[in-house]
Amino acid sequence: MASGPKYITWLNFHKTYIVPKNRGLHIIPGKPKITLFVDKKGKRIGLRIPIDKSIEIPPKLEKMMLIDFQQTKVKGKLQIHISTESQKLFREFFSVAINIADEIQKLKVNVLDAISNEFESLRLLMSTTKGMPDTMRTGLLGELLVLKQLIAVKGPQMVKSWLGPLSEPHDFRVGKNELEVKTTTKATRIHTINGLTQLVPSKGLKLYIISIQICPAGKSSGFSLYGIVEEIRKAISSDKDAADHFEMLLEKYMYQDNHKSNYKTKYRLRNSHALIPVNKHCPAITASKLKSCMGSHYVKVESIKYDINFEGLGNIRDESDLLKGLIK
Repeated sequence: MASGPKYITWLNFHKTYIVPKNRGLHIIPGKPKITLFVDKKGKRIGLRIPIDKSIEIPPKLEKMMLIDFQQTKVKGKLQIHISTESQKLFREFFSVAINIADEIQKLKVNVLDAISNEFESLRLLMSTTKGMPDTMRTGLLGELLVLKQLIAVKGPQMVKSWLGPLSEPHDFRVGKNELEVKTTTKATRIHTINGLTQLVPSKGLKLYIISIQICPAGKSSGFSLYGIVEEIRKAISSDKDAADHFEMLLEKYMYQDNHKSNYKTKYRLRNSHALIPVNKHCPAITASKLKSCMGSHYVKVESIKYDINFEGLGNIRDESDLLKGLIK
């Protein structure tokens, strides 16, 4: 069990518990004792709050998809446990959890009001974006375009190669190759890189970026997020294991069928895809590069986000030839 500064940063929490898939507790200093927890090998995070008596969670919060509320006794004392297994929601959940602790410990707000205040804000945000912000929809669409091709080449079980929703380092792992899918609506291949590890291959594997450019279809025919999901569902319908796994991954991405009207915007490819090897010619910022120019002070860099223009890098490939040479 760890305790530390009240305002533990998301980066440190993520680095300490999520990335190494550790099971652990982080005590938020103050009274009452409130604890952040991580379990299921880093695939669930939550908040434990002591309560004097059972409380009634408002129905509109209790019905929130992807958030679980449970009241239980630990060593004879009543607690409320709030958690999520949606990795795409971890960062927002972490912020909400810290705010709840602040309200209870610092502002002396009662537990139910603090929970209601913060999760109502999250609920409204999810409702406004229909559960998935635009950037997340674009990212999901790109990953599904690649998954569709993998299934077409190797069959339904290739659903298991899609790791993006599981908070793995890269979006796909196929044999000894990892694929990081970057999708943009821009006219140039400018993609945002998050953190120092996104362009670092796992040990013993090769990493490639798949750059996808899309634009509104207008009056021409095109594809939509909803349409691609339905195509994949049909393609894997004969394999229950693959179909169940696909639905689980969609849920972690906050894809909800009851919001399908928001997933029907039609797009077309602006250009052919680009397959870009992450090698010495790739302008990636990594921990080792920072260390070489900053020395030991590089560890003070807590987060980094930057854009790379990938124009002219890698090979341009038609969709049907995208995976040539990567899978056998």
